[in-house]
Amino acid sequence: MTSDQSSIEALRIKLGINRVRDHLSAIQALGEEMTANAPTGRAPCCAWDAGNIARQGSLSSPSSTPRILLDLGGTHTKVATISSSGEWQLLFDHNNEWFKNQRDASLSSIAGFFRVLAHEISKGIPQGVPVRVGVIWSNQIATKRFETSKTRGVTGIVSGLESGGYRKGEWFLHDLVNGDDLGALLLCALHEQNIQPEVIVFGNDTLFTLF
Repeated sequence: MTSDQSSIEALRIKLGINRVRDHLSAIQALGEEMTANAPTGRAPCCAWDAGNIARQGSLSSPSSTPRILLDLGGTHTKVATISSSGEWQLLFDHNNEWFKNQRDASLSSIAGFFRVLAHEISKGIPQGVPVRVGVIWSNQIATKRFETSKTRGVTGIVSGLESGGYRKGEWFLHDLVNGDDLGALLLCALHEQNIQPEVIVFGNDTLFTLF
């Protein structure tokens, strides 16, 4: 082993990376138990948000419906799809300023961002077929269940603008107000591109990082 390899291995041990790797199954089992216990508050458990929808069945029998995962905020926006066989494909990873340069300036910042985002997504998925959309939002939201004639899920309601929940300062947040319904705005932009979500779920990135 070279000195560089020894240094890297020492750093992995110091950071606990090897320990996590060696006990990954136990960590996963604990996470599953915490999630299952969350509605009752019985320890061990994680925080519970009653705005969610029922968890679907095992991933061993994945849906054939196309699924899209959006990671919005911070410095970059990333979008990936997952196939019925469970394979991930990155559609794109753009710096947030890229969207700003493409937007319709007559729209609000968030509406302009979502319109460009939806158009970019439309290039990589089938048009007019039902899809399932998961959204990781990198700022503070309150989740709320919703259902329309064609779409159900959990939307994200903007909250915490004055209390530091939006300190990252992405350009598309500039004219948001507490109470704005991000799910409704995104759904409108997706429909404009003939993208038809049957399910859409918003979650804060802290929650998804914990998962």
